Amino acid sequence: MTTTNPDVNQTGASVGRIVLGGMLGVFVFDAVGSFAAKGLGFAYSLLIPGSLLIYGTVAAMVARRRDWAMGLLAATLLALTDVTLGWAVSWLIGPGKPESGLTPMTVVGGGMAAFVLGGLAGGVGAWIGARKGRASLL
Repeated sequence: MTTTNPDVNQTGASVGRIVLGGMLGVFVFDAVGSFAAKGLGFAYSLLIPGSLLIYGTVAAMVARRRDWAMGLLAATLLALTDVTLGWAVSWLIGPGKPESGLTPMTVVGGGMAAFVLGGLAGGVGAWIGARKGRASLL
């Protein structure tokens, strides 16, 4: 016979899995997209909408279970993963190397772009998820 511990936040555990899954999803998307961009010869930057879709979807899923701010935070964590591990994997594969080389401005600009776009996609996704509300999960 199994019992549920009332002190364990089931929603929190679920949110953690969603965020980790999203981080993994962004990383895999960057890797697969890098191979595709290199092999097919298209601009790696064309993959930005796909990343934003992942940010927004994860933000909506988290906000639906918690609230808007947690959804936005989840999207920010995905953007951080994208601008660090995602950029690193795309750099190693090839298309993530900036033509001008790696300069402080390249790093700062890439980071700012990821967080601004991630915040926008996350904010919209979290708004949609929060509107659905936690009550619909019951």
